Amino acid sequence: MRELHFFRDPGNPHISVALAGINKLEWVSIDEAATIDEAARIMSENRFDIIPIQTKVGCSHCYKTIEWGKYTVDNIEKHQIVEADRLYYLTSFEDVINQFDKTGRKFFFLDNLMEIVGLLSIGNLNSKHVYVYLYNQVVQLEHKLGSYVNSQGVTDKELVQLFETITNSRNAADSLKRYKNDDAEAMDYKFLEYIYLTDFRFIFERFDYAKNLNLSNKTFEDLLDSINEVRRVVAHPNKSLIRNVNSIQKVNSAIKAMDLLLERMVAIR
Repeated sequence: MRELHFFRDPGNPHISVALAGINKLEWVSIDEAATIDEAARIMSENRFDIIPIQTKVGCSHCYKTIEWGKYTVDNIEKHQIVEADRLYYLTSFEDVINQFDKTGRKFFFLDNLMEIVGLLSIGNLNSKHVYVYLYNQVVQLEHKLGSYVNSQGVTDKELVQLFETITNSRNAADSLKRYKNDDAEAMDYKFLEYIYLTDFRFIFERFDYAKNLNLSNKTFEDLLDSINEVRRVVAHPNKSLIRNVNSIQKVNSAIKAMDLLLERMVAIR
């Protein structure tokens, strides 16, 4: 039946750069006859580091800041859009983050292999679509980690005893406290429902699970820490994911860490 697809849809959002960027019908642009002073005024008022120059036949140039975030006339230059400035508009989010990180770039014009159809700057990455995508990836990972621990037959009693020995994690102490409070009220919840992402390192170290992922305990811990940096932001979307160019590297590292762990988790199931 044709409805079967919807019953089996895994619900994993995959976003392209077009969804995070802005299309040419909605972007703020400047006429080719405008001066650099006019461009500086518009860029300063809107805090734009890139503004396309629109002509009757399309967009082949833009004004851009030399030093990001500084909108004085002497820091703005007219720039011809070359091949390196362009990216296919259906490029995956993961690939464009990797491109930003690898090249140190701060913007791409989006094309359909023929003409420019939009623009993406690092500032556009603070969008709800990006947050939803990243949070979904984190949720999938936490679910797989929890399912794996459960599949190994570890009991709540063993986990509680383990967490009672941990003295260097406020999160672990908080998990234990909340679990015991609910347990005292006869709430039938699993202990794993209470722990924080980074606290999986204690479980994987105690029961020697990291080796099943072909990882050392230290590498596993580092991967979780990298992911958690991004998780703390996307779980609270009023925070900015991209605050500066260094944020790109952190997001890219988190994505690669999630991809690696999800791949290894699937392999051992």
